Amino acid sequence: MLYDRILSLIGRFSKFLMQLNYQMFGDDGPALIIVHGLFGSIANWRAVARELSKNFQVYVIDQRNHGESLNADSMSYKDMADDLDEFIRTHKLEDFTLCGHSMGGKAVMTYALSGYASAERMTAIVVLDIAPEIYTHSHAPFLASMAEIDLGLVTSRAEVEKLLQPAIPDNSTRLFLMQSLERQDGQFRWKLNLPVLHKYMPDIVGFPKKMLLGNSKSVQSLFLYGSQSDYVKPEMHSQIKKYFPKAEFDSVEAGHWLHVEQRLPMIDSINRFLNV
Repeated sequence: MLYDRILSLIGRFSKFLMQLNYQMFGDDGPALIIVHGLFGSIANWRAVARELSKNFQVYVIDQRNHGESLNADSMSYKDMADDLDEFIRTHKLEDFTLCGHSMGGKAVMTYALSGYASAERMTAIVVLDIAPEIYTHSHAPFLASMAEIDLGLVTSRAEVEKLLQPAIPDNSTRLFLMQSLERQDGQFRWKLNLPVLHKYMPDIVGFPKKMLLGNSKSVQSLFLYGSQSDYVKPEMHSQIKKYFPKAEFDSVEAGHWLHVEQRLPMIDSINRFLNV
C-alpha cells in the first residue's frame, strides 16, 4: 500500500515537471493552441499568434526539450500527446482547436487519436505540412554538428554560426537553428535537449501507426500544406482520411515553412476553416 502511494506520488510529481512553458495572445474568443515543430519554440510563432488573436485566445507552447519548457528523458509522440492533455486539463480549456506544424502536427494527431477524455472538448485540429506518415529523412546530422561545438570555448554567436556552416550550409536552416542558442551569465547554451532529440530521432520522423491505426476521429480537420513541400503529397490524402474521415485539404504557395513564407495566406485559410 505504501509502495503504491509512493509510486503514485512520483507519477504525479513527474507529470507536474512536464507542464509546458507557454505564452498567451488575446483575451477573448475560442481557445487555439499552437504546437511548434522540431527545433522550434514560441518565438517562431509569435507573429502568427498575434494575427490569430484577433479572433481567438491563442496559447503558444514550448514542447518538452525545446525552448523554456523543461527537459525530459524521452521524446515520443505519446509523451508529447500526454503533455498536451496535461496542458489542456490544467488550463480547463473548452471548445479548443489544436494547430500543429510538422512534429507538432504529429503530436496533435496523436493526441486526437489517443482517447483522452479532454479531447471530447476539442472543436477541430489544424495540421500544417505533415501527414501521419513515416518519413525517411533524418535531422540527426544537424544535432550532431550542434553537439560537437564546445560552447564553453566560443565567444560570439557569429563564431557558433561559422562552426555550423560546414555541416549545415543552408543559411535559412542554420539561422533557424541558431534561434535556440542563448547566452546566460556569459555562457552560451542550446535551448534544446540535443542528446534526447538525437536518441528519439527515429520516433520523431516516424508515426505511431500501430498504436493509432483504427482509432479514426470524426473531428473537423484541416490539413494545410505548402505546395512546394514534399511532406504532404496528393497520394497521402487517402491515408490521412483513414485517421480523419472529415479531413479537408488546402495549400499555399510555400515550402515546409509556410508560416514564415506565406504567413497571411496560411492564417486566412485557418480562419476560413474555423468560420471566423
